[in-house]
Amino acid sequence: MSNQLLRYRIPGRGHFALLVLAVFTQPGGSDATEPNDLKLRIDAIKAEIINLRNRTQNELPAIRASLHELNTIVASTALEAKSAKATELLATTQQHADGTTAYRDLDLETTNAWDAAEVRELQARERRRVQEAQFAESDVHVRQFQQELEVAETEANRDYARKFLVRQANSAHDRTPAPFVFASPAHFPIREFGQRGEILEREGAIIYEDMQLSFANDGGYHLEFRLEAPRVPIDLRLQLQFRPMGIDRWSSITLAPIRFEPNEGGRETQSRRTVQEYKISGHSLDIARYYGQLGGADFRRTGNARFGYGSATRGTSDR
Repeated sequence: MSNQLLRYRIPGRGHFALLVLAVFTQPGGSDATEPNDLKLRIDAIKAEIINLRNRTQNELPAIRASLHELNTIVASTALEAKSAKATELLATTQQHADGTTAYRDLDLETTNAWDAAEVRELQARERRRVQEAQFAESDVHVRQFQQELEVAETEANRDYARKFLVRQANSAHDRTPAPFVFASPAHFPIREFGQRGEILEREGAIIYEDMQLSFANDGGYHLEFRLEAPRVPIDLRLQLQFRPMGIDRWSSITLAPIRFEPNEGGRETQSRRTVQEYKISGHSLDIARYYGQLGGADFRRTGNARFGYGSATRGTSDR
């Protein structure tokens, strides 16, 4: 009797599965133990196939290839063992069919698992889309709330500013503004013409420094100044202008014409000029309206003067 040992390695995950098939032959016949031994090895093959079923889909092609080679070996062994191996060949073929069915079931299970995973992924995407939509809606509400808050803050600031200005105006209105003093003099030169028509100016009337304007809360005003002029009659016209604090426009007080007569008192200077003092009172609606804002107001004055007995010689000043 001769024996033949067949070894076959099937690649696995990180290890090799060893299949051993022993064939015993004897000239002129076969030993009675040979089918049992072969059956034991076939059972080992079945156990290995069952273990292979639990592997992932990526290993199935290699397993199928291993089974194909195993079938080839079994077929060769069956040819060598002749009729004694026919039963084992049929059993091996049946086992192969069972393994193929198992692989198909495993493939179906894997496919179902992939389908279930895709369904879960779609559900997760849908939940994410819903959450993003809810977040976008919440973000819109937050932005609207921020805008409303900014508008409310702006309105509150404006209201506070208005109340503050009203309090300032009321407080200022209760305070008596100090009289305004024009610190510089105002000149009204006498214009004459030369032989060629050129304009010649000589000293005319002068309003001295410290011209003073005082106010009353009922709109009354009082103006005091000193005027120096040559010994000729003068018609003096003045207009006072003021711009109250916080008001972007000018208000005006136009005085009645002021008549200067050299023979009506006053004192005479060394240059034979006369100095007279004037005190003028009046009333202005704008002074009453902006009385509390005159403390920080801007003032200016304009005017002109006519000199002589009916002569139209004039002088102007924009002080």
